Amino acid sequence: SVTLARMSDTSRLPIEARELTDSWFTHVLRSGGAIEAAAVVGHRWELLGQQGAAGTIGRVSLTYDRTSPAAPDSVVIKFATAHAPTRVMLHRFGFYRSEIEFYRQLGADAGIPVPRCFFADIDPESGYFALVLEDLKDCRSGDAGRPSVADVELAIDHLAPFHAKWWNSPRLRELPWLPYPEGPAFDARIADLQRLFGGAVASVRPQLGATFPAVLSAACDGLLANWTGFVRARLATPLTLAHRDFHGQQIFYPSERGAASRSSIGRPSPSVTALTISPASSRWD
Repeated sequence: SVTLARMSDTSRLPIEARELTDSWFTHVLRSGGAIEAAAVVGHRWELLGQQGAAGTIGRVSLTYDRTSPAAPDSVVIKFATAHAPTRVMLHRFGFYRSEIEFYRQLGADAGIPVPRCFFADIDPESGYFALVLEDLKDCRSGDAGRPSVADVELAIDHLAPFHAKWWNSPRLRELPWLPYPEGPAFDARIADLQRLFGGAVASVRPQLGATFPAVLSAACDGLLANWTGFVRARLATPLTLAHRDFHGQQIFYPSERGAASRSSIGRPSPSVTALTISPASSRWD
């Protein structure tokens, strides 16, 4: 694990950009070892163009009272979504906590390059959190829809050793923030997910009407009718740690603007909310 600051009172955790302060950034960066005597005396928030449903992501440019060689000139910050129903649902299933604990406990030795994390903490009651990461602005983001062959090959080259590192690892049982796929707690979680999925299907069908594809409707019915069998079939394989939303826009690649760093390819962020203990293979039949 890495040494990161925690707030003694998470009710005072900043949950949106307007709650950020220079003194908070100074505390975070000193605790994270990025600065020593220097202090932050100015910051500017900029909402990033690509936003997801899980949270709000922005870049913060920083000004210091003195020169500090290791001080970042900017950082990326992620907050929980301001949309209460989405935040409650993601927090309920532990997705936010898995993101925070990934950086706190595994980020320094994840088996795949990740950005440096300066701060990661969450309010266990509300699900509000703050995540302060290295800004990879000199790298380029991949294309989720039409990635190049070279980008796909590079991503797979990093993904394979990541899966290998965690392949049937006994450490998977030692991560209480990721539900191990067995036992009553896991069964309850699967049942909860079935209810959630069934509710979503029931809500979408009348909204789409005749435009809801018949083949998709039949697939949803079949999945819901055999939910337990579907889950158990997928678990009959070795387990590993996986990012369930691994696509081009989740990956930063080296670019002409900057040399490749250890975190410029294959980083499972800023959307690690999909991190899970997963079967090592998937059934497509």
